[in-house]
Amino acid sequence: MYISQYELQEDRGNNAHAFNERKIIQGKNPSLIIPSLKKIDSHKEIILGKHIVFEDLDQNHTLQSCTGLAHLYQLEKQNIYIMDNHNHALYFWLEHINTQWNQNRNKREVIHIDAHADLGTNKNHLDTSKIGDKSYTWDFTNLQCQIGNFIPPFVEATWIQCQQVRSSSKLLSTTLVDSKQTILDIDLDFRALEKQIPREELSKVRELITSASLVTIATSPFFLDQDRALHFLEQILS
Repeated sequence: MYISQYELQEDRGNNAHAFNERKIIQGKNPSLIIPSLKKIDSHKEIILGKHIVFEDLDQNHTLQSCTGLAHLYQLEKQNIYIMDNHNHALYFWLEHINTQWNQNRNKREVIHIDAHADLGTNKNHLDTSKIGDKSYTWDFTNLQCQIGNFIPPFVEATWIQCQQVRSSSKLLSTTLVDSKQTILDIDLDFRALEKQIPREELSKVRELITSASLVTIATSPFFLDQDRALHFLEQILS
């Protein structure tokens, strides 16, 4: 598991985004913080952090240094994990399929609700023989994947279907093939331009959360104001 806070200083993972440009701007090697994991009883215990968890240049070539959550959070009773950078979800997916899934392999799926597909090119390949090694999956998640390319190595290695949900109509028509074999993955930026999640969509998301065997939720600080992310999280989980 993610046990303690880690400072990512290498030109790898999410820290590889505009690494050389950031180094010039800052006059030093850039780094990011990967928060520690904290188990909580209620989503109301989630707070924002002060450390930089993601940096990149925006479309105007301006450096955006983003803070996220104080921790990676586990709502243990509900089997829900909440994180800032979306690629962290991969670690929890791998742990879940390794420890919880052992039947109906052809019915496994990930439902990916997001404004982005996260299907970017990733030259790294996941070794399925090491999925039970938490150190290996932590390293792969954080050093060999980024927020926009963590899904391809997962699908390639596991053959688990990833259903892309990137529109309101697609969300409202989504059904689970087998709730016991479904991971629900939500990026809260799917409604980044809205003040509220529309009522029908909110009801659907809550229904899916209740049904899925594992839920991962990302607050995506580069794409979504984190106060708004917590507002959306409150809507979804209250």
